Amino acid sequence: MTINKYQSSKEAVETAKEHGFPFGGEADIKNLDDAVGELHEGSRHIRENGDKAWAYNLKEWTWLKEQKTIHYNTCKKYLLNTVEMEIADCHIRLQSIGGHYQADFGESGYSRLVSLTSSNIESYEGLSLYCAYCIGKIAKPNQNGLFKIRPDLIHAVLEALELWCSKKGIDLEWFIKVKMEFNKGRPYLHLEND
Repeated sequence: MTINKYQSSKEAVETAKEHGFPFGGEADIKNLDDAVGELHEGSRHIRENGDKAWAYNLKEWTWLKEQKTIHYNTCKKYLLNTVEMEIADCHIRLQSIGGHYQADFGESGYSRLVSLTSSNIESYEGLSLYCAYCIGKIAKPNQNGLFKIRPDLIHAVLEALELWCSKKGIDLEWFIKVKMEFNKGRPYLHLEND
């Protein structure tokens, strides 16, 4: 699976800024924390709903995949609380941070190592913990106590998510597109409880 990270990250940054979400300093730490939180939400969905936490187990799945566009309310009703959407949301959050800093999403030696290591992970919980560990390393404090974002690690986690989804037959690109469209329809700062 090859996701156009340059285009997706640009769109993710624009949507985040239009909805009032900041970047830089402490906001980056919160954004990274939220990316980890998305993966933990996926684990919660599995604990609470078992196999029904996965979109492909929904009785409406075939119908949903046939739709040319997934409208806001359809996404909210059927897909929003699925594991695949939480993975997509994590991916989008990391893309937006990388896009804000105009990260080079080209492959690095570190991303190859992370991808090789993550290719041995079978369970979602293993993927979630592995990515949470890597995300924790993305913001590195410098000697002034300010955080420096490491684009190579952002790329590595994105690759790990993509590789795992590809191995499991999950069309992550489709879920990212659906979630990005959903995000565009959300209120400013997502203040409305949706």
